[in-house]
Amino acid sequence: MNAPQPILSPLKAARRARIVAAALQVFLATGYRGATMEGVAAAAGLSKVTLYGYFPDKDAVFAAVAQVVLDRLRDAAFTALAAPGPVADRIAAALVAKHGLFHDLVRASAFAADLLANRDRVRDQAAALDDALIHNMAALLGNDRQARLIFHAAKGVAEAASDRAGIGADIRTLVAALAGIAPA
Repeated sequence: MNAPQPILSPLKAARRARIVAAALQVFLATGYRGATMEGVAAAAGLSKVTLYGYFPDKDAVFAAVAQVVLDRLRDAAFTALAAPGPVADRIAAALVAKHGLFHDLVRASAFAADLLANRDRVRDQAAALDDALIHNMAALLGNDRQARLIFHAAKGVAEAASDRAGIGADIRTLVAALAGIAPA
C-alpha cells in the first residue's frame, strides 16, 4: 500500500508531475534496470538534489510512474463503461481501452519485459484496479462469474496480441461470445 502523499503547493505538484512524466519516458526508453536517478533528473530538467527532494529512490519514482499509468488505465476503462450503448459494447470498449492503452504505454516499449518483471512493486494497486473493473462489469452483466471470466480471458488475449489492432478485434469478439449479447 502506498503511503499518503503530502499535500503539495501548486508549483511543487506541477514539478512532481513533470518528474513523473519524464520518468515514464526514461523507463520506457531504458527499462527499469537502465533507468537512473541522474537520467530522470536530466529528463525532467532538474538537479539530482531536487529530484531527491521529491523521491527517495528509483523504486519510489517507479511506483509513482506506475500509479500514473494505472490512473490512465482506470480513467480510460471507466469512461468507456459509463458511455451509453449496449452492455457488451461498453464492456468491450472498457477492456480494449485498458489493454490497448497498456500496450501503448508499456508493451510497445523495447524494455517491456524488464518493466513487467518489476510489476510486483505495484501489484496491490494493479489488483485494486482489476477488482474495481470486474465489479463494475458484474454490475452491468448481473453476473460476477461471467464478468470475471470475460475480464481474465480479455487479459489473456491482450497479453498474447502482437499489436493494438489485434487487441481490439479479439476482445470485441471475445466479449460478444462470452457475454452472450451481440454487440451493435
